[in-house]
Amino acid sequence: MPPVLITPKSEASIAEAPTRRDSHNNSSDGANGKSLVLFGGRGPLGVSDETWIFDGHTWKQATPKTSPPPLYGASFTYDRAVH
Repeated sequence: MPPVLITPKSEASIAEAPTRRDSHNNSSDGANGKSLVLFGGRGPLGVSDETWIFDGHTWKQATPKTSPPPLYGASFTYDRAVH
């Protein structure tokens, strides 16, 4: 899978972006190989259940039909068999 290219912060759109957090989970989206998926983490508002997608330029909050409960310190990966 090719690496996800991240635009330097000065060029990335931060109009909409996840809040600062630690212990979040992230993986590249194997379906298109160009996006980074971020889930959960611990931030100023507590443990998050948010899912965010970064395409290399902008962040967009995703609204999946199903989602795990708020988590931090967990892990996940893209599964070709499911997608």
